[in-house]
Amino acid sequence: MRISQAFRLLLTAHFLIVLNKAIVVEEGDVTLDLNGKNVTAPTSSAFEVKGGKLTIKNGNVTAYEAVVRAIGGEVVIENGNYVQTGTAVDTPSTYRYCVDVREGGKATINGGEFTSGNGMLNVNPNSELIVNGGKFTNKVEKSMTRHFAYVSGKLTINDGEFYGKANSSAGGCFFCGAASGCDIQVTGGKFTSLWTSGSVNRIFEVYYGGTINVTGGLFNTNGGIANFVVANDDEATKAAYPYKAK
Repeated sequence: MRISQAFRLLLTAHFLIVLNKAIVVEEGDVTLDLNGKNVTAPTSSAFEVKGGKLTIKNGNVTAYEAVVRAIGGEVVIENGNYVQTGTAVDTPSTYRYCVDVREGGKATINGGEFTSGNGMLNVNPNSELIVNGGKFTNKVEKSMTRHFAYVSGKLTINDGEFYGKANSSAGGCFFCGAASGCDIQVTGGKFTSLWTSGSVNRIFEVYYGGTINVTGGLFNTNGGIANFVVANDDEATKAAYPYKAK
């Protein structure tokens, strides 16, 4: 469905919009104010941006695949509620991620609530995701949820709340750099990583030559911690987040 058709649908719909395939943006600068409407894509992604720029706000979007895919285009999410419902798959590179950025695409998340039944964030090579706020919950308790985000491009986290839970001997790490081009920069945010089995619980993990640089943030695990956190002496936050960044 092209964006012109999508606008006609959204303008005439009262409350619920059901998509049989993704709304596609190919050019232009489009702002989509959903004005509280519910958009659901039972078998597909909800939005795919292949060119131009799409800004989404004030809506409730549910999709089986990605809620939003930036495929070479640019996406800005201002607020709203976004739920990915697809059944879990056990290969990280083929997860159904809530927000998926690939093929040189760029996405910026400034706020909103995000829930996933599989992976949460995907950033492919030569692509970029910036998170300035929002609440992110990975709700599936399976070993694959240790890949909260699968990053082989650039991910910058300046703020937000992140919660993940895993049932895995490897623990419930949040962000896994998946290639030498992985570049993860964290300047702030609140991170909770819980797991129900195993001996090591990592929040961040990098492999294949990727880079993670953490300069801020608060962290809570129910077990082992990554080497970038230190004891939190802030009385207001240390009960909920006993570790903070160096």
